[in-house]
Amino acid sequence: MPEVRPDADPSEYDQLRRIARSLLRNEAECTLTATGLVHELFLKASGRAAVSSGSESESTFSALVPYAPRVMRQILIDRARRRIARIRAQDHTKKEDVASRKYRAAVMLVELDDAIELLGNESPEHAELVRLHLYDALALEIVAERMGISRATAFRKWAFCRTWLASKLMDA
Repeated sequence: MPEVRPDADPSEYDQLRRIARSLLRNEAECTLTATGLVHELFLKASGRAAVSSGSESESTFSALVPYAPRVMRQILIDRARRRIARIRAQDHTKKEDVASRKYRAAVMLVELDDAIELLGNESPEHAELVRLHLYDALALEIVAERMGISRATAFRKWAFCRTWLASKLMDA
């Protein structure tokens, strides 16, 4: 069975923790720590490695670094979806203010992810720009470079995406 081991350079682990901290900074009411999010990433990757190939090759955290922001964001979205389901299953008459704040934060995260998916159906390039900027926490200048578009085009597309997403989120 393939094994994913955290035996890489400690700077790679620190880089993953920095990515996790930047993602968690934007999450209201999240009880997960940066270290916990990195460990969730490791568990998710090791589970996929065990299921995927039958080779005995080993991978390390270095293989996770390029995909880490998106996978970590997906972990947060999955946790939010579970939180929504758990709160909906509880008795609504006993809901405390803290639970309702957590519920609203989780709903907002899921609605944003759903809106980005909808944008991806209409314009994959715009959705990729949003994912790189929001999920991977890259500056628009770097996003423009990665996508092979000009800086001005990236800023125009970002302005469009912000407006489009805001309109979809207002409807939700």
